[in-house]
Amino acid sequence: MEKTFLLFLMVALFVKCHFLPVGPGNNGMPVNDFCLMNQCKNGGICKSTEFSFYCECSNGFTGSFCEFMMDDKCKIENYCENEGTCHSSQMLLPNSIVAYQVNCMCKEDYFGDRCQNKHPCLENICQNNGKCTKSWILGEYTCQCTKGFEGKHCDLPTPNLCDSNPCANNGKCYQVKNKSTSMSEVFCECIGKFKGLTCSEEITNGCLNNPCSNNGTCVSYGELGMYYCICPKTHLGKHCQIENPCNVKSCNGKGQCNIQEFITNGIRTFVGKCECLAQFGGNECELENPCYKTDVCKNGGICEVERHMNHVNGGIGFVTFGLTSCRCPKLYGGKFCEILSPCITNNPCQNEGYCNVERSHIWENSGSVDDFTKPTCDCKLGYSGEYCEMN
Repeated sequence: MEKTFLLFLMVALFVKCHFLPVGPGNNGMPVNDFCLMNQCKNGGICKSTEFSFYCECSNGFTGSFCEFMMDDKCKIENYCENEGTCHSSQMLLPNSIVAYQVNCMCKEDYFGDRCQNKHPCLENICQNNGKCTKSWILGEYTCQCTKGFEGKHCDLPTPNLCDSNPCANNGKCYQVKNKSTSMSEVFCECIGKFKGLTCSEEITNGCLNNPCSNNGTCVSYGELGMYYCICPKTHLGKHCQIENPCNVKSCNGKGQCNIQEFITNGIRTFVGKCECLAQFGGNECELENPCYKTDVCKNGGICEVERHMNHVNGGIGFVTFGLTSCRCPKLYGGKFCEILSPCITNNPCQNEGYCNVERSHIWENSGSVDDFTKPTCDCKLGYSGEYCEMN
């Protein structure tokens, strides 16, 4: 009993502290009205106070919400109707008041506080041989009507709505049933340039005026006259009105023309640019990289060329070639790596001295040249002199 009392006290305190609805006062200012939710049960009358509310219970009920009975109703014969089973539990309220919480366990197809309500499907509520199907919501149902009848209770004959040809402009009529109202409705399948519930509204087609130039194909979409143009390879732009600049730019067959877009002062322009193969350069790929000529550098030398970026046509850049040079392996020099190191051809070091030679980088009008310096000798122990000739 002590635990029951504490539970009741916690519930009562929670309700008093909970935020309840606020309504307008006589002067337009909001005032608390704790009875808007009407939490009193079993016919109890809610009384609102400044900071809370209380329930005036009808005879035979008690509790903060009139949720308890003063008497054990399960002792009354047939308190739960339609063969429902009665269950009661005794409660000890403040001031040592004994009360009862009574519940009725109803049989299938019955519901209510005392099992007094019978499910509508037991009452043959669906007419004209309609089949009643129970919903998962207590007491709710749907009627599955036989052919020729409709309505919530199958009490209305099904009309032939398409007989009056409600769909305009050759629209196709379908008679469908609205699941929420169980009533027949018309659905029109529109064709061509018409839309709407009865196909009476005309769709605006942006392609009717042929906005695409130069054999462009117009594609209409949406219902507000929107469209786009599919242009041939020879033209571009929103209406295919701009000639493709690559039409007149062949790149001499040594590269591929790509379109570059520029916007200057709000004006949109297109320019063709040649993307040249590695061995070519120039605005039209007309220049050949001199390093790709056969055997420019001898004896395994690597050819290097200066590259210069030039700009024309609003910023389009292309490569031109400058001076060339050969990067020679260790034992070779000369403009084309054609000169063998003097330590190999004419070693001046005597008495097994080690010959050293360095290369100097010389710029000429035609490019840079790797040339050799005068050889020097590293002498073995016991020898000296410029060429290790002295013992």
